This record gives sequence, structure tokens and C-alpha cells, in this order.
Amino acid sequence: MIAALLILAAFEMAADKVPLLDSIQDVVATPLRAIAGALIFAAIMQNQGTAALMASGLAGGAIAATAHAGKTVVRAGATTTGAGVANPFISFFEDLLTFIGSILLLLVPMAGILIFLFLVFLVYRISRKRKRKYEGLRILRE
Repeated sequence: MIAALLILAAFEMAADKVPLLDSIQDVVATPLRAIAGALIFAAIMQNQGTAALMASGLAGGAIAATAHAGKTVVRAGATTTGAGVANPFISFFEDLLTFIGSILLLLVPMAGILIFLFLVFLVYRISRKRKRKYEGLRILRE
């Protein structure tokens, strides 16, 4: 399972750097990300009982889906404003942040809760800002 997830991660990192392939890969990999997050979290709690297994699976899927939603919001803005030219650079910085976050979580496990809360706040804040952008335009209200 770990080998399969590593292969999927390597493919995703490579496909994310190619402008046309990253959009196709996003559509295909969206459900796989949530499933992989759920499986990884559930695997950690496999000996703790059914309730812990289910709760950790749901939490893992939610975290993976939230991270993907944040990525989608950032990428949508970058693709429309820069015609997709900046996407490989954004992908590199996403990979760098993921690496740093992984190291941080190994050193300070409770930081995961803070990272999750930050991602939820970031997605909420960006989506709210997008809605307010067109709020004052009379034509778009109808």
C-alpha cells in the first residue's frame, strides 16, 4: 500500500508540472486523494477498534479533501490570471510546503491540528473574498 501511494505521489508531482496534464490529473485524482487520506489515517488506527478506525478514516479523508479544495482555489486564480504559466512554479512551492509540513508533523505531532484549522480558515477566507468581489455589482445580482 505504501509503495502504491508513493508511486501515485510521484506521478502527481510530475504531472502537476505540465500545464495541460495538471488539469486532467486534478479531475482524475480528486477522489483518489480523499480515499488515500482516509486509508492512511485508518491504517494508523487499525488496532484501536472499529470506532477509532472509522473516525480516523473520516478525518483523513476530510483533511485530504480540504487540502485539495485549498489547492483548487489557488490554482483556479492562477490559471485564469496567468493562463496557466505560473502553475509549475505554484506546484513546486506546494511540494516544498508539503515537505516542510511533513517534517514539522514528525517533530511536533500536535501541529497537525493547527495546520488543519489553518487550511479550513484559508479556504473559507478565500471563498468568502471571491463572493464579496462581485457583491456590489448590480448587474450580477439578478
